[in-house]
Amino acid sequence: MNEDIIKAIIITTTCPNFKDGGILVINKETTKLPLEQALTRIENGLESNTRIRLPHKDYKGYTIIFPQFVVSYDVHME
Repeated sequence: MNEDIIKAIIITTTCPNFKDGGILVINKETTKLPLEQALTRIENGLESNTRIRLPHKDYKGYTIIFPQFVVSYDVHME
């Protein structure tokens, strides 16, 4: 998959820590990982049922996603 065509990864979750009704949008402005690598981490975390850590772009810290709360995810491409 070509990273240039991935614009965002949209995750729907039931985790109470996320705002906006359980929608998490990951794009180039929110993570310092290339989006293809972020997608691989998400897929691997869901397959192995382990927490997913995505580093934030402009400050220290991570978004942590717990697989048991993920309802679905989608990849927005152009």
